[in-house]
Amino acid sequence: PSPGPDEARVPLPLLQEPRPGTASGPAAHPPPNVVIILMESVRGFEMQGPPRKLPVTPVLNGLEPQSLVFPNFYANGMTTVDGEFSLLCSALPVLDEAPVYVRKPDLDIRCLPEILSEAGYETHWISAYKASYANKRRFLQRHGVKYVHDESALDPGAARHPQVGWGMGDVDM
Repeated sequence: PSPGPDEARVPLPLLQEPRPGTASGPAAHPPPNVVIILMESVRGFEMQGPPRKLPVTPVLNGLEPQSLVFPNFYANGMTTVDGEFSLLCSALPVLDEAPVYVRKPDLDIRCLPEILSEAGYETHWISAYKASYANKRRFLQRHGVKYVHDESALDPGAARHPQVGWGMGDVDM
């Protein structure tokens, strides 16, 4: 769709057709990396928009000019695993039951990792906690994640900071 009158045209190679007379294919338009960072308990107003006097995510903020940013996106769910399901699969979780990952790991639904995989992307899920939690590994692998990296793939002996809550701290991750 064409941008509205108030929207700037942003060059998004995956959403554009090659112009006539130009080369096409991977060499002409290499696909961008797609990195989704899920953060729990981080308030958007501290990360984006004026007045960013003390941004809590300066490195992420520095990537913003070369990124596609969705400033009004909210994952749905009462728990992290519900929000992750909502984000990856564009579906609402059932809030008064166990997470979909647990109840229906083989649910017949197309999720973003599967779509990216079909488009030639190599899909990874990385977390400092156990992939077995809430049956994540099974659900994610069934829905397009090729490589699941969890705390078992991380060297706890290399950690320079104490464990935070349920997993390795962000700096060591």
